[in-house]
This record gives sequence, structure tokens and C-alpha cells, in this order.
Amino acid sequence: MDNNSLNGGFPQPQPIPQPVPPQPQPLPAQPAPVFPQPAGGVAPFQPVQPQDMMSQPMTPQPMMPQPQGAAPQPVGNGLPLVSSTGVMGQPVDAAAQAAQARIAEEKKHHRHKIIQVIIIVVLAIATITLAAFLVMTKMDLDEKTRDVDGQIERAVSDAKKQQRDADEAEYLEREKNPYYEFVGPEDYGSLSFQYPKTWSQYVSLDAVGGSNFEAYFNPGVVEKVGTDAWGGSGVYALRVMIFNGTTTDDIAAFYKSYVDDGYTVSKLVTVGEASGTRYDGYITPELKGSAFVFKLRDKTVVIRTDSEIFRNDFDKLINTIKYND
Repeated sequence: MDNNSLNGGFPQPQPIPQPVPPQPQPLPAQPAPVFPQPAGGVAPFQPVQPQDMMSQPMTPQPMMPQPQGAAPQPVGNGLPLVSSTGVMGQPVDAAAQAAQARIAEEKKHHRHKIIQVIIIVVLAIATITLAAFLVMTKMDLDEKTRDVDGQIERAVSDAKKQQRDADEAEYLEREKNPYYEFVGPEDYGSLSFQYPKTWSQYVSLDAVGGSNFEAYFNPGVVEKVGTDAWGGSGVYALRVMIFNGTTTDDIAAFYKSYVDDGYTVSKLVTVGEASGTRYDGYITPELKGSAFVFKLRDKTVVIRTDSEIFRNDFDKLINTIKYND
């Protein structure tokens, strides 16, 4: 019985033959190229055959110690040692170096930008400050100019007013000339003095029958005269009163309270041909002026101005007083 019978008639599998690897054939020897002999006796470069490199083991070349920071020195065949980590153990990564260079350049550019912004801000602040200073200076100069102009205008206006007042006063003084002469009743001593021609006079009591004498003077028109002993409450440039029966002591007693209270100042004076007492200040409870009181024979004379406006005329007038004693 064969094997096929034993296996149910199926043929037995045959072993698969294994392939035989080809044997390496040695390379035919190549003749070495011949190079011309250089001058100086140095041997020419001999190329290394591939079969020699495969057949001879490589001898590691010694590494020479290098100073720190120095460039790598050629060893063996004259080339620096290069490994997968780079020259002398330093990693070589072109992309990283490029990125670092780009970052450094960006930082430098950013610093330049910051410096430019700072410079621009400083210049802007300086420009605004300078502009504000110039505006304030201009405003102050304009204000001073306006103030100077206003002062000049006021000074000119004041000067013109003063000139007008002076011209008017001069005109009024000229108009007062020539002065008129007043002469009182002969029975009362013929009292006389000079007064401005621009003044009008009004005699309210003419001393007829031994009564008092009263005359009133005023520029232009004399206002209505009262009937009391002092001529009423009107204001007159000049009053001339000759009292028959009233003494200088009576007049002094009337002004005593004014003098004691400091409202009126009294002093003894001699003006013209008369000597008496002058009162300056309040001559009545309502009026401020001046009065001159003196004795004429057995009579008492009171010459008075009711306003300080006429004081200059009053002073000139009493200095021209004359009478027959």
C-alpha cells in the first residue's frame, strides 16, 4: 500500500525547494590612476578604493582640545568634526536661527516704533504747550493793549474835561469883571464892597425907620427871600445883614454850640477895614459855608455865603470891605 492509499487517495504535498542566495562576486581590480609627480617631491593624492574602505576598519581620529570660543580645527583629513548635533557639539537648526533673528529684528523694530511714538508724543506736548503759551501771551498782550488804550482814552477825556472846566472857570472869572460896588445905607455906616457883575442883588429890608438891613446876592436871579431873621432856608451866594439891636455877642452865642461840637471853626480876623470873627463850617443846621461878623458903630454886620462853592468869591469880596465909622 502506497502513501496515496493511506491518505484516502490524495497525493502527499511535496516540500518547497528553498532558493539559494547568490554569492557575492569580487569586483575586478581596477588599475590605480597614475598622477604626474608634482614638484617638491610631495606624493600625489591616492584615491581610496571602495573595497579597501569596506575591508579596512576606520580608526577614530583623536580630537584636539580647543580653547573656548575658538573655531574648530581640522583633524585628520583637514575638515572640522561634524556630527548630527553640529559643529563641536553645538546644534545646527537653520529654522530656529532664522526665527531668533526675526524675533530680534522685530524687537529692534518695536523699540524703534516705541521711540518714535515717545518722540511724537513729546513733540505734540511741546507744540501744544507752546501754542497755549503763545495764545495766553497774545491774550495778555491784547488785554494790556486794550487797558492801555482805555487808560489813554480816560486820560484824554479827563484832560479834556479839566480843560473845559478850566476854560469855563476862566470865562466865568472874566465875566465877573468889572466888579460892581455895593454901598449900604448911609445911616448904617455906608458899608461897601466889590461883587461880581454876574451876580444880581435884592434888598429885602432897607433900614427905613431904624429896622434891620438885608440884601441878597446870587448869580443870575435871586430866589424868593423868606421873612424870618435869617432870610429863610434858601441858598444864596451872599447875604448882607445889618442888625440894629443884635450884638456880636448874640451872634457868638448862636454859633457857640456849633463850635463846641466841632461843626464850625471860628477865628478872629481883619479883612479890609473890618476886624471881627470868621466862622467856617455849618452856619445853620442845614447849610455849610462861611460868615464874617464884625461891629459897625452900634450895629452888628453879618456877611455870609450859604455854600462852599462861593467861598473863593466870598474871600475876595470881604477883602474889599469899606465903611464909614
